Amino acid sequence: MSTEYNGRKPEYKEYAEPNLTRTLSVPSDSVFEAAFYVDASDEIRPPHRFAPHIHDTIEFYVLLDGESSFSVENKVYKLQAGDAVLSRPNELHYCLHDSNARHSHACLWFVPNDRFLFGDFLGSERNHLVPSDADKDELTRILFGLKKAAEDRDKQSQYAYLVYALTLLRTALGIKKADEAGTQPLPPVLSAILDDISDNFREINSLDALAAKYFVSRSTLSRLFTEYMHVTPKAYVESKRLAHARKLLRNGESVYSAAAGAGFPDCSNFIRLFRTRFGITPARYKSGSTLDFLYDDNVIYDKKHARDESDKRSDLLGVNINPEKN
Repeated sequence: MSTEYNGRKPEYKEYAEPNLTRTLSVPSDSVFEAAFYVDASDEIRPPHRFAPHIHDTIEFYVLLDGESSFSVENKVYKLQAGDAVLSRPNELHYCLHDSNARHSHACLWFVPNDRFLFGDFLGSERNHLVPSDADKDELTRILFGLKKAAEDRDKQSQYAYLVYALTLLRTALGIKKADEAGTQPLPPVLSAILDDISDNFREINSLDALAAKYFVSRSTLSRLFTEYMHVTPKAYVESKRLAHARKLLRNGESVYSAAAGAGFPDCSNFIRLFRTRFGITPARYKSGSTLDFLYDDNVIYDKKHARDESDKRSDLLGVNINPEKN
């Protein structure tokens, strides 16, 4: 039986479906390494600061609730709930609490071995990330979901939450006003000295000469560093050299070459200082996994302080998430 309309057969015209298909090919090294903890305590804590330190990883500090300041290199950021701070590999950083307040926060560490996921973060000079209000709420939800997934030992969900968190943080990276918001200025002379050290840490051999270059006394130089950077000038210069030496070691340089390239004229002194600061030898550090030394990266205090901090957080820590290995 044929179909007719008003006595006429309908005419069928050829119709081309619009091409709505999109393809995606994601370059990957197939290894995704991360560590994290979420501290959701409502405890009112007295003023304190964490030890200045460095990592080989990318770190994101996210203030969930309360008050906090965070220092990266020569900048100090006053944070509001929902703000995040990005620290790149070997950037000196620490958290600072100036008053009695809650300090609910999360820390995420990623081994940046995938340019697709981490290239934007490594290529940017921004540290202070301020998501939109909606994204702040979503990031908080994700981090608590991540905590629950870790408690349930659900690796697939942990991986999904971490990638989603990176997406929101990457969006915040593009908000240009973020780095200017909440920055606490340093004295101009200290800013100039810090920039000088960053550019010339290999060649600085005398703190007296450094102080004289900027027309301040040695005692004034020490006071500025203690008051604003919470380290001595000597420890700060050493931390810069050690950070560069770690980078050279990770890039395959020998211990001797790393020492010379970072400005240490005596390799034996370099090895001794490296072991004192990190609790391991340069050779062991060179051969180990990045996350193995996550809490051995303290550059100011000794290894015991860093280990004590890790013990407090060990029940919230999820590590070595690799979707290809289960």
